[in-house]
Amino acid sequence: MFLKISPPSKRVLTPLRTMTWFSSVDNPDSVTGGDNLIALNNLFLNSTALALKNVDAGSIAAYNSFWNNAADYQGSNIDLSASLLYDPLLNVNYYLKPGSPAIDAGAAHFEWNGESVLNLPPSAYFGAAPDLGAYEFVRSIHLPLIRRWMGEYDSSPQAHPNMSPDDPG
Repeated sequence: MFLKISPPSKRVLTPLRTMTWFSSVDNPDSVTGGDNLIALNNLFLNSTALALKNVDAGSIAAYNSFWNNAADYQGSNIDLSASLLYDPLLNVNYYLKPGSPAIDAGAAHFEWNGESVLNLPPSAYFGAAPDLGAYEFVRSIHLPLIRRWMGEYDSSPQAHPNMSPDDPG
């Protein structure tokens, strides 16, 4: 997540890559209030009341995913054209699963009110664009198959007792 909170006279961008928002018993709204908040590339999940409440005035929420909230937002500036309303397909540790609609769905560059507030180099993420949520999805490489192509792979049953005969390695 990339979060910007500041008074109008002081603009400071604080990049955070830690946000998958949930509500709690003490705070049923995931994010409440913010007249100068810029929320980008987040997942807002399972809020028992509102995911975003009163994120208004000079604020914007864009390139976020809303899923399974009692309500997604109220009194907030949301860029719906750059928001997802789909299950982000997370595993039990909140990492994106393969095929998640949140993969490559974020913004690398974002301007708000004529100011560039986010400008990530391609080295800051994997794929075509940043992913939504706390963790970037890392595509895995099937190492045994690569070793086989390189001639360094022992495909004998003794070397891999748990591999089925039709497993490509």
